[in-house]
Amino acid sequence: MKFKIFLGSSFFGVATLLSACGTGRFDQIDDGKIKLAVVTSPSAASSLQTLLDQYNNTKAPADYPVEVVSLDSTGSYTKGKFDTQKRLAAKDKNNFYNLTFNYPDLVSSLAINGMELNLDGVNVSNFEQSFLDFNKNISGVRKPGIYALPATMSGEVLVLNGPVLHYILNSAKKKDGTESKIKTAQLKTASTQAEVKGTMTMASDEQTTKLWTNIQNAAKENADNGTTEKAEKTVSASSLQLKNTNKTTEGTLKIGTDDNTKNLWKKIEDAAKTNGEKGNEKQEATQSNASASLVKLDQKNTSQDKTQNTQTSDDEIKKSWGEYKEVEGGLKGYEFKADVFESWEKLNDFAVRVAKSFSKVSEEKKSGSDIQGVFGIGSLENALYTASFAAGGGDYNNFLFNIKKGRADFSNFFNHNSKTFQSLRDIFNSFKPLIDQKGLINNKHFDTPVNNYAKFHQLAFYVSSTARFPYSFAKDNVKRLIIGKRELEVNPKSMFAIKKENGNNGNSNLLGKVALDNNKSIELYENNIPNGKTDAILIKNQTLISALKNPKQTKSSQRSSQSTNTQNDAICYLAFNSKIRPDDKDIFLLDKFGEKFVTAIVNFEEKTEVKINTLQEKEAVVLPAPQKFKPTDPKSVALVQGPSLIGIHANANEDRSTIKFLNWYLNAEVDWKDGEKKTPAEYLAEKASYLLPFKKVLEKSKQNIKATSKEGEQNQGKKGDGAQNQGKKGDGAQNGKNDKAKHNGFVDIAVSQFLNGSVAKFVEPADFLGIRLRDAVKSTFNAAINNTSINFDKFIQYINDSLGSDFKQRQ
Repeated sequence: MKFKIFLGSSFFGVATLLSACGTGRFDQIDDGKIKLAVVTSPSAASSLQTLLDQYNNTKAPADYPVEVVSLDSTGSYTKGKFDTQKRLAAKDKNNFYNLTFNYPDLVSSLAINGMELNLDGVNVSNFEQSFLDFNKNISGVRKPGIYALPATMSGEVLVLNGPVLHYILNSAKKKDGTESKIKTAQLKTASTQAEVKGTMTMASDEQTTKLWTNIQNAAKENADNGTTEKAEKTVSASSLQLKNTNKTTEGTLKIGTDDNTKNLWKKIEDAAKTNGEKGNEKQEATQSNASASLVKLDQKNTSQDKTQNTQTSDDEIKKSWGEYKEVEGGLKGYEFKADVFESWEKLNDFAVRVAKSFSKVSEEKKSGSDIQGVFGIGSLENALYTASFAAGGGDYNNFLFNIKKGRADFSNFFNHNSKTFQSLRDIFNSFKPLIDQKGLINNKHFDTPVNNYAKFHQLAFYVSSTARFPYSFAKDNVKRLIIGKRELEVNPKSMFAIKKENGNNGNSNLLGKVALDNNKSIELYENNIPNGKTDAILIKNQTLISALKNPKQTKSSQRSSQSTNTQNDAICYLAFNSKIRPDDKDIFLLDKFGEKFVTAIVNFEEKTEVKINTLQEKEAVVLPAPQKFKPTDPKSVALVQGPSLIGIHANANEDRSTIKFLNWYLNAEVDWKDGEKKTPAEYLAEKASYLLPFKKVLEKSKQNIKATSKEGEQNQGKKGDGAQNQGKKGDGAQNGKNDKAKHNGFVDIAVSQFLNGSVAKFVEPADFLGIRLRDAVKSTFNAAINNTSINFDKFIQYINDSLGSDFKQRQ
């Protein structure tokens, strides 16, 4: 059966038309205003509107005001790009715009038509110069200059789930520490109390042997019937010893002894300790002293606490990850070292070994609450591209494609004898064993970002954009909806429960009512909405109507060491402006409520996750994303990505006003009433959790890194310190009450790479055809995860099929 991948033919149709023959430069009508096109959600657009209000209220009277034009409220830059392409093709003089946030390849499309706007009149001195260099690698521009401003950049980080990784490694490693001694001593003491061995010997003649066998069988039967307490204890102790021997096979994994590995292992242990403390909070007051009286070790109390807390964490993680298995090709005999996280090849190999050592990873049927894999990658195409760039020594001439003489050159990709193509084969094949073990997922996995799974201990580690920081750690007692294989985190600000109605208030069409967080409510109706009702939604889907009228009994549970299950009185959830994909079975897209998209969710199980089952910021060990493909690659690389602020030609007056606005945006010092003056560019980047590569911003991150490192050294070993030693109770993305408390720790890690002179920054070459290749790689790689029959040859075949026969001709 031929495998097909569809990549949005309408978008590529417009792109192909533009690439075949540019429509030519044209002037827009002068309507006396500057239009900034965005694809942000209403909440993000709110910060932008605050910024524009500030400008419009303080600008010179002769300068044009700036207004927002919303192209898409779901954050789809592809849709924004498509809108620009359409207006270019139609030579839209009346409804075009002057500025837009999008990726630099859009400049290439503008340049083909002569509609790019040179921004050399903008003062860009605040930027670190190297972050502007990508402007030299944009195809189609006629004159060298600045055409895109890196106003909202991001990098990538590798986030280790400390508690999960501790359980994995601690289960697999050779037990030679305190924990092993305690367990052994406790077992020996219990066994000694139950059965004291004497010095008598048993004769070995046939009659004696037969008699002894009968006696043993009688004792066993007596113990089974519970008639003799002594026999019961003896058999119980023997069973305990046998159970311990059979169930827990001592692993052979070793932890490396180099300094980097020691430091990393310390952070992982601290993460498990912190997680275990959460599980022991309610147990400390009632803990028995029996275990302590059995064993007296010459240890400090802090060491005993640490062992107890890490064991508590391990015991809880084990419930979802299952037993460790000592198998060939797994973690058997493996030496764990910190450098495993520095290259894609070694990281993939480690992830495969973990997957083989825990059979639950490879299970075919998984619910939304089960572990989903070992390794999560937010963007598969980013992983492949950065690995390819690293394999080529950090040289664009050795990348899949490059810009030469103003045009894109894809010969490295199409030449199957090139070193680049051979490296691409090696890269794909390094991921393939992990795919086969079902250990790799990405953001397309049930349309759920990988960090959402990691924060519920369903992944061991993941690579993600720094912009995902605010969504990477769980709040206290967070709720999730489990819908078959999917899971949805309940955002209390945008998701609201519909309870069972005791009556319909005299209106038989009333299906339900939901209370919002602003003291307002929305009613759901079938057939028609009563006259005069404004806060109401008409439900048209008969399947949803039936689900609301005859709701299934939904469960509400708390996942912890002491789980509880109760009947849930919520029959439906309404989600506003979410990116939840409807399936018309359990999830339904409704009509808009005002400007907001509304999704209805039914037939779910609601789970409340307590702290020990969630990832907190102090339990995450954050590292740079892999900087090499192979450890032997000559150059370390770091990805720089993100939408830029791009200018579009309009007319002489609007172009001048656009330049004036951009100068204000990048250079004006504005008091935003948060206690600190900052430029509008800084204000917006902080609100969106992006990195603004200003010199002073990078320097501030550099100082944060130093301060965190110093604080970690001072706090090392103190009770309650977390994996990152950020230490202050309540800190973190979800708990802060002001901007400073929400500091993006991921950005600091990315900046440490960007400021390292030995690390080459990778920014994808910008070309209108390049995005076509990227989307083909993205879709095909995702297909390979879901279809293990796709090998490298098929991977390339499907990419070529997606590109179309005209691709080579038009490059």
